[in-house]
Amino acid sequence: MSCLDLALEHQKAIVILVSQSLYGSAFALIRPTFESYVRGTWLHHYASDTDLQLFLDDNLGQSKDKIIRALEKLPEYNRGVLSMVKTEAWSVMCNYTHSGYLAARRRLTEDAITPSYTEDQVIEVLRCANSLGMMAEIELAQMADNLGLAHTLLAKFKEM
Repeated sequence: MSCLDLALEHQKAIVILVSQSLYGSAFALIRPTFESYVRGTWLHHYASDTDLQLFLDDNLGQSKDKIIRALEKLPEYNRGVLSMVKTEAWSVMCNYTHSGYLAARRRLTEDAITPSYTEDQVIEVLRCANSLGMMAEIELAQMADNLGLAHTLLAKFKEM
């Protein structure tokens, strides 16, 4: 639950950072938001007692690809969305998180070194963050055995 709660905190931080035009930091948080969500969901559905102890010892040893493949065996993830995000967006997420070329490039204009993000880019990062946040909320509701809330959140998620 704590990993999913962390994903929600990252999502909220992204919204706050965007509202303050701190786009570089907001973009940098997408990867840890995705990782927190995926790890928390995997721990909930698949972790053995040994896995949980390894996690507590900060030595889980499961690759993100292996975790995602396991999750995509579940009916709610069998469309391959998580692996698609990992395949298509992982390098971009890492680039922003680790101050790569894209992160540096988004700080350059003709006249200054200042954040330079298009409205579409900002909207995309907000949509991604909000989707991950909503998915974390649904997972938490299921963990709490509150299926009514989970169904309500799922319906709202589908509206997004």
